[in-house]
Amino acid sequence: MLDFVNMVIQRRWLWQGAVVLGIAAFVVILVFKANPPKQRSEMERPKISYTSGAFVSGPVTVEAGGFLNYKFVLNSRKRLVGKFTTAGYKGKIDCIVLDEKNFELFKTGGEVQKLVGTGSIPGGKIDRSIDPGTYYLVFDNRLGKEKIDLEEADFSIE
Repeated sequence: MLDFVNMVIQRRWLWQGAVVLGIAAFVVILVFKANPPKQRSEMERPKISYTSGAFVSGPVTVEAGGFLNYKFVLNSRKRLVGKFTTAGYKGKIDCIVLDEKNFELFKTGGEVQKLVGTGSIPGGKIDRSIDPGTYYLVFDNRLGKEKIDLEEADFSIE
């Protein structure tokens, strides 16, 4: 009889221990699910926004002696397609595409290597495949003595 009583007591403690262990495991799962550890790569990696579709659309004005730039970022080889026209075909402007390094040189007045350049014209078109990277579409009127109104400036990434 004494063996039977010891066996019942041991089973009861075994049952209670299993319940306590199950509750502890449940609490640990809830804590980690509610507060997941952050991935190291998520914390250090900046969010990059890639350009697609139209990024220049409508009329724009480029001040005398200045320039107007539009940044675009590509994550794969894409086509830059677009056109521009000065108001009434009066005035001439240079439309160029520069990579990041050459854009920095351009801003300081240094010599640059253009990826695409139309020359100083009253209107033009660009259709060019471009490798992944950061680029700038620039309407350059730095040598102009009058502001240039572009009645049409439409560029997109396809």
